[in-house]
Amino acid sequence: LGEISLTGSLSPITLKQNLGASAGFVDSEPFKLDVALSLAALEIMANGAFVIADDDTTPALELTTMQDSTQAGGELEIAAGGVLSEAVKWSALAGFMMPFVISGDTGDLAGLDLLNIELEAALGIKLSDWASLDYTFKAQRLPMITPDWQVQNGLLLTLTATLL
Repeated sequence: LGEISLTGSLSPITLKQNLGASAGFVDSEPFKLDVALSLAALEIMANGAFVIADDDTTPALELTTMQDSTQAGGELEIAAGGVLSEAVKWSALAGFMMPFVISGDTGDLAGLDLLNIELEAALGIKLSDWASLDYTFKAQRLPMITPDWQVQNGLLLTLTATLL
């Protein structure tokens, strides 16, 4: 079997712009809640990359070529965060973008199948004056790239040194 490169470096590239209004419903030290409504544009530059579109009923592995597309529509973002203790902070974000205008072939996608969803969560723990540990989780569904959820987990250990 030969190797197939699904994507190159920095591919696909997604760019998003927003124009709208946001409101802070709760803005206190232990808890903060913001909601934003906006018009949004999303550009996907796939650069001929592939995505796995496997059919379990066949022995072959099927691939689909990603396509470039531009979307414009309405977006709702809900962001929350807070301080659990002096050493523990958290944040969460849920974003929903419903495109009204799409360049590119949508195939069988219509209605809510086109909804772009982005979910994020983070937990930061201050271990000492010079060290912190942060965990991040991100799940997104961009149906013009793939109908499947894309999930990322991250763990970051930060060490700080004062030179002077």
